[in-house]
Amino acid sequence: MVLRGEPGVGKSALLDALAAKGTGCQFGIECETELASAGLQQLCQPSMARIARLPRAAA
Repeated sequence: MVLRGEPGVGKSALLDALAAKGTGCQFGIECETELASAGLQQLCQPSMARIARLPRAAA
């Protein structure tokens, strides 16, 4: 199945809801090439909660 739509219509929210239900489905995400750095954001999102624990940059 391919899920397509304009940015912001809820594609990711739909996939998140399906994954939370434990349907046993596996999902692959094709980067939204129209959005700059969308793939990078998706890759980094799980680590964003831990960003505050990173050491400060040396000046």
